Amino acid sequence: MVILGYLLVLLAGLFLGNGVPHLTRGSAGYRHRVPWAVPGSAFSNVIWGSINLLIGAWLAWWGSTFCLIVPVALTVGLVGGFLVLTYTSRAWEKDPAARGQQTN
Repeated sequence: MVILGYLLVLLAGLFLGNGVPHLTRGSAGYRHRVPWAVPGSAFSNVIWGSINLLIGAWLAWWGSTFCLIVPVALTVGLVGGFLVLTYTSRAWEKDPAARGQQTN
């Protein structure tokens, strides 16, 4: 059961890490890639980022009920999420339209 808790908090970190760029880009008024549109509107990014933050917070709370070391597992999840984000941004670095960013 403890391993399930670690996995839940790891998944929470991934959701929280994914929610941050969508929420910041959307709240600044920029278009950014979302799962259903390239590029997605600023509003859809705020919605997608908020959903990710809510799911991440809920999973972190649920995983913490397994008597875990929540900060360690959450940090591993966040680092994993940011590593994936960094890898994909490097892949899209030379083509702003492919990552859903405005070119004007």
